[in-house]
Amino acid sequence: MFKNLLDNHALFYAIAGVTALAVIGLLIVNSFYDRIIGDIGRMDTPKGKWMKLFTKNYQVKLAKQQRIQNAEAFIRTQLLASKSLGVFVYRIKRWTGYLSFVSFLIMAGAVFATYRYGYTDLSRYQYILAGVGSLSLTLLFRQFLGFSSKEEMIIDSLTDYMENESPQVEFPVKTGANTRQKDKLVAEVTEGIKQTAASGNKFSHLLTPEEEEIMRDVIKEYLT
Repeated sequence: MFKNLLDNHALFYAIAGVTALAVIGLLIVNSFYDRIIGDIGRMDTPKGKWMKLFTKNYQVKLAKQQRIQNAEAFIRTQLLASKSLGVFVYRIKRWTGYLSFVSFLIMAGAVFATYRYGYTDLSRYQYILAGVGSLSLTLLFRQFLGFSSKEEMIIDSLTDYMENESPQVEFPVKTGANTRQKDKLVAEVTEGIKQTAASGNKFSHLLTPEEEEIMRDVIKEYLT
């Protein structure tokens, strides 16, 4: 079987195909990061699906008054949940590494077959060159695209947005319950004074409606 594959140069095509898939995966991930970076300058009107979802989730937490203790962790969680073409982006990155390893295994199998079936050293070196070239291409291409630096740029920019530039959601203060409680307390104090007024103490002169209203205002002012 291996001899037929070698004779038909099928293993060369396999290495080339695996390399092409790895490069396509890297380009998909790079395009995803570039869309996010492009939206950072227009946070109010983002165009990318991920940035729209991120701002929506963030505003929902603000609306629910849920405090985000660690902005970086929140952003990384959102990145892990991101998808491109229906596939998680982190899985695409992982698969590109797996494909590089697959090309290396194909090369190793081809080199073994050249020894097994007595092929020339030239054929052996060609497979070694193809395998090493495939592995080097994917690694260098990943480094050239700079995924780590782009991810750090995204995290730093969004952290700064969340901490300094994001619109603050103002929540209405519910004062109805406090007002009712205050009025109840004023009524209780007033009633207590009126009850003690019958005994001829110092509050006995606060029995007219006008003076009672003044007394209520004074108590409210004190409780404010």
